[in-house]
Parts: sequence; structure tokens; C-alpha cells
Amino acid sequence: MRRLRETVPLVKLDHHRAGSGEPLLLLHGIWESWHSWAPVVDRLSAERDVLALTLPDHLGSPPLPAGTAPTFQAWADALEAELDAVGWERPDIVGNSLGGLLALELASRGRARTVVGVSPAGMWTLEEAQAFVKQSRRLHRPVRVALPIMRRLVRTDRGRRLLMADNCVDPTRIPPVEAARLLAGFAFCDVAGQLAANTLPDGSMNRIEALDQVRCPVLILHPTGDRIMSREHAERFLVEIPHAELRELPDCGHTAMFDAPELVSTEILRFTSVST
Repeated sequence: MRRLRETVPLVKLDHHRAGSGEPLLLLHGIWESWHSWAPVVDRLSAERDVLALTLPDHLGSPPLPAGTAPTFQAWADALEAELDAVGWERPDIVGNSLGGLLALELASRGRARTVVGVSPAGMWTLEEAQAFVKQSRRLHRPVRVALPIMRRLVRTDRGRRLLMADNCVDPTRIPPVEAARLLAGFAFCDVAGQLAANTLPDGSMNRIEALDQVRCPVLILHPTGDRIMSREHAERFLVEIPHAELRELPDCGHTAMFDAPELVSTEILRFTSVST
């Protein structure tokens, strides 16, 4: 840990902190921000000291230091420096999608007391990874160009159903302001650069190398309506982390916090409260 304190510059990240009690770190999905946790922060902060961060290179936070490629390992380094800065040695960490991958990466470094992954990334097959990269690259420019029109569209239920179907089973559960924020996050991130930094020469995605070093309790939450991560993807974590648990979130999509905030909050608090 001293190596990180000495060599990783502290990047002041956009964040939300509230509540008191045991520390709980919330990490969002790729091209999103801490606001993706907005539906659950009040419930969680009623019992915990909650810190929700926006990753470097994401809308609202500064980039990584010059010359640092935006790999998930570099983002984890920045998060570890943030943990040192706030004095959190081993908080409970909850992550959605990319945030779940980062939570497990931090756990492999010994920096998590427990991990809850809500549809965590990191277990795609080569074909799944290539399909995700292809779709993301194909959509990025049109979304950026049409962002003003899309922001108006998501003010309506019909517009959110059209544009947010990959996020939620019922996209109308996403408040219009948060739907617009999700679109802006995707539009203004360096999607091509971040994908390239985390894609290996054979086309597969960058993976955690030391999942066998994850010793803390781990809960994988799989939304049954997830259109991005399959049940099979979730089950692959159980092979790599034999002590991990898998539970389903019914009637939820990939960004399950919007579909079922009470259910997601309850699962997080129950698991992190009883795990030792």
C-alpha cells in the first residue's frame, strides 16, 4: 500500500458522501457516474458512511495523469489512492458492471471487507467481448451527434423506453434527469480509447489476474432482465471465486438500482452487515 501512496497521484474525483457508520464504497458502470447510485444512496446512508465516486475519465471527474492508459487496473490504482486519502483500509465495496469488476480487483489487493457485484463485468467470452466492443463503437458517434435531441426525447416515457432499454426492464423508472446524464456520460467519454486500453491483442477483454486472491465474502447479484450480462456470465464468477454467492434480482435490468432500489438496497445492507 505504501507503493501506491508514493507513486499514484491523488485525483480529486467527483463524488457524493453521506451518512455515518461502517464505510461503504459505491462504484458505477462504464461511461456512467456516481449518480447511477442516486436511487439507493439515501437508503444506504441511513445506516452507513457512503462514498460514491465517479471514476477518472468519466463525466464529472478529471482524467488519469498524462501518459496513463485508462485500463481498469489504472482506475483501481486511482481508487486505492482515494481510499488511502479518506483513511479507509478495507471498506465494503459495491459495484455495478465495470464497478463490480473494480470492486473485485480491489478485493484481490486486500482492500475490501466484502464485495457486492451488481451484474459485475469481467467474465465475457471472446465472442461476447467482441460484440460489446462493436456495438459500443457503433453507437458512440450517433449518440454524441444526436445528444441534444436525445436529451429532449428522454423527458418522455416513450423516449426512455426507446433509448434506455439496455439499462432497465422498465426504463420509465429512470428519472428524466438521470436518463439525460447517462446519455451524456456515454457521449462525452473517450469510448474508443477506453475500449482499446482494455482490449487484448486477440480481441478478448482485459481481466482480473488474481481472482484467486479474493478472500473476502462476495455476493454476485444477477438481474434477470439484464440485456448486457447473461446468467452464464454471472455464474463464471462462481468458478473463479468458489466461496462467492449468486442471487437473482427479479424484474431488473443491468442498472438494477433504478428498477428496484429498495430490493438492491436491502440485498447490499443484508450481505455487508452479516458478513465478517
